[in-house]
Amino acid sequence: MSLIALLVGSRTADAPARALAQHVGEVLEQLGHITFLVDAGAIDATALVDGDTADPSVENLVAVVDAADALVVISPVIKAGSSGTTRLLLELLPDGALAGVPVLSLNAGTSETGLDESAGRELRSAVRALSGLPLPCAVQISVFDITRHGCATTLADTAQALVHEALTGLARALDRSTADAAGPPGELIDADTALRRIRDGALLLDVRSDPAAGTGLLPGAVHVRKVDVATIFRHSAGQPALIAGPERDIVVVCNSERGSAEATRQLRALGYQRVAHVRGGAADLAAAADTDRAAQR
Repeated sequence: MSLIALLVGSRTADAPARALAQHVGEVLEQLGHITFLVDAGAIDATALVDGDTADPSVENLVAVVDAADALVVISPVIKAGSSGTTRLLLELLPDGALAGVPVLSLNAGTSETGLDESAGRELRSAVRALSGLPLPCAVQISVFDITRHGCATTLADTAQALVHEALTGLARALDRSTADAAGPPGELIDADTALRRIRDGALLLDVRSDPAAGTGLLPGAVHVRKVDVATIFRHSAGQPALIAGPERDIVVVCNSERGSAEATRQLRALGYQRVAHVRGGAADLAAAADTDRAAQR
């Protein structure tokens, strides 16, 4: 089971792209995944245009993407390209926000349903710039193949088959991205065990893109984004690591276990063997810390 974020590049609630996203979410949930939808309408309009990353609605977008194992970008097609709103959404994400994350592009427009490499080219470039893993071809769904019935959305048979095939491809890409990671992810520990190790001197390493968008930076934690782990922790005989050497115990936390597993793999590849990551992520660790503080009063 994976957490898959659905990013909709339309601010209109009844837009075909929004209806397509609803259908995609239902299919993914039938396949056993958890989905979380963020559309442009949920982002403050001024913050979207100005690129205000301190706006709470933008912080929520960053937190959702940071926690996601995969991303589906669903965009209206305007003049054979993804909408400007979709591009603005991606520009709000910090550098490396999609590191190792498979990304599927689905477009809703007036063209015939089918695969459309040209329509997704610009978006794939934006995804690569964020270190994401774009699937090779965009899927174009004709708005005439999308029908909304009250709270439900149905697709014409051809469109439905194509969407299901694309989502199956996304699942395969997600499996490959996990299998291709270098080595085992290290020990997975519960939040209480993590707290004990931190009290005994382990370094708490928070690798979320933006901790402030979630629980906030945990007390005593050092924040290093996943994309920067290899640079910060690389060491040699003449060049010690900037934060901690390989002899140090390290507890890694992210929004999700998959995110922290990616960071622990990088650390193990650099020679750090005393590394563990937290089951349930930052939310569980923060809750355990609150319970521990209350018990000590």
